[in-house]
Amino acid sequence: MGQTLVVDYVLEAQEAAGMDVVVDFYLVHSESDNAEGDQELEITETHFLSSITHSAVADGSSVEAFDV
Repeated sequence: MGQTLVVDYVLEAQEAAGMDVVVDFYLVHSESDNAEGDQELEITETHFLSSITHSAVADGSSVEAFDV
């Protein structure tokens, strides 16, 4: 049986009115999740999910979503 992942995100545009904006989404995986504070995790896998183009954006916030 197939499953659908829905991604919700907020696009915050400042001084970008009228520009086209491309947002790429990736799912990342790390073997370890025990990093503390500012310690960086080593990413072991990446999976491209989607690329979304917003044409002629307006300044401000907008809530967006897409299905994977």
